[in-house]
Amino acid sequence: MIATEVISLLKTEVKGIEITSIFSHSNEEKAELLAKMNHIGRIYTDYAQLLKEDKADFVYIALVNNAHYEFTRMALEAGRNVIVEKPFTLTVAEAEELQQWHEKESSTSLKLSLHSIHLTSAWSKIALRR
Repeated sequence: MIATEVISLLKTEVKGIEITSIFSHSNEEKAELLAKMNHIGRIYTDYAQLLKEDKADFVYIALVNNAHYEFTRMALEAGRNVIVEKPFTLTVAEAEELQQWHEKESSTSLKLSLHSIHLTSAWSKIALRR
């Protein structure tokens, strides 16, 4: 599970990161176990509610590939910086649409890397370990 690896890496390798919540669209029991193992306080089953209530600087999207576009778009519209697993989207058209929307409407970071220098370093480690 990629999300488990990323959580572990962020907790051990990146200073100043707090993982504030987890969203699960299909397996709340698995999310509860992951949250308990990593001392994460909140679990959401409604993504819109997470985006409304949790004021995290960024969201990390590790859902099934066909959900990447929709959840990335929702996060950008909510003003979040986004980290999304590959593939970014399933089609070039979806990627171009997100990029165009982002250029017009958003002040957030839309990159396939992380938000700060420290996080970019951590993200590089993830990419290199595969």
